[in-house]
Amino acid sequence: MAEYRPEPQAQTSVDPDSPSSAVADEWPKPEAPPGGEVYKVQPGDCLATIAPMKGFHDWRSIYEASENAELQRRRPNPNVLYPGDWVVIPAKEPKAESCAAEQAHRFQVTGAPWVFRVEMKDEQRNPIEGESFKLFVGGELL
Repeated sequence: MAEYRPEPQAQTSVDPDSPSSAVADEWPKPEAPPGGEVYKVQPGDCLATIAPMKGFHDWRSIYEASENAELQRRRPNPNVLYPGDWVVIPAKEPKAESCAAEQAHRFQVTGAPWVFRVEMKDEQRNPIEGESFKLFVGGELL
């Protein structure tokens, strides 16, 4: 069984305004919808971190908004964003629930479960198949 322990690598930062940066294809900044805004993706951003930062419980509310048709076209995999990408943050729509007055009520907010995926590739970025791996996180074997 092969054991994989990644070597520590130097942290690099990407300047989305730099022409030499690792920014993918750029497109014009879209217009913000009424009550919404436009967010420029920064290094390390993903929809799962942008959503709560902008007051959304589920990243799908942002990605699947009709205002993000260009984002969906350019980034069909919602797990892949690049610094400099534009994400339209739609206006939040308040949700109303009817309930009796003068009584206590309990509401539960649900969200999408988190999924963690690992893809093992060799130096040429080809998938490594038929090998077993051990995954250590924080020094602990998972």
